[in-house]
Amino acid sequence: METTGAELKRLPVLPLRGLTAFPHMIIHFDVGRMMSIRALEASMKNGQMIFLTAQRELKTDAPSPGDLYQMGTVCMVRQILRLPGDNIRVLVEGRSRALAHQFTAPEKDDDCIYAEVEELSDYVIGVTERRAQALVRTAQERFAEYAQNASRISQDVELTVAEGGEPGWLADYIAQNLPVEVEAKQEILEELNVTRRLAMVIRLLGEETEILKIE
Repeated sequence: METTGAELKRLPVLPLRGLTAFPHMIIHFDVGRMMSIRALEASMKNGQMIFLTAQRELKTDAPSPGDLYQMGTVCMVRQILRLPGDNIRVLVEGRSRALAHQFTAPEKDDDCIYAEVEELSDYVIGVTERRAQALVRTAQERFAEYAQNASRISQDVELTVAEGGEPGWLADYIAQNLPVEVEAKQEILEELNVTRRLAMVIRLLGEETEILKIE
């Protein structure tokens, strides 16, 4: 992706392991790595803003900038809770998709990775309102079928999907709540065209439902 000329923000980076953060979603997770704790501390001095992006390999314990996806999510840190031991539980709210144009490795031991990020906006091209709503209904139907075969989907999630919503948001919400590989969620995160994103989720739901039926 090329720079659009938008303002770049320098934000601390918290690498996610086996997790993907989506815009307008609230997620919580535990952190124990010092680089992640330092990123949280830096965010507290930076208006509570932080850049969350997934690392490519789960086994990498000390990821370098090259181990991280460029597309991630600018988030607001809402709550930090210190747990027994050295772990911290953090609650964040996704704000927007963002592209890291440059990562900066820590310059000293008590520092974290930083990134120059560009916040990105969703868009819709050449799709009528009727077509968009048809995609929303299809996604709801596919998700309902998936939930019938899955054991780990809560009733709250089912009800939220049944209520529907804007196509881009619904795609993100469903993706956030699917227990699929990080790579699959990353593809959805990187799609800015909202109807194409929802179509990707519909296809993913179909594939996952078939797997569940076979199992």
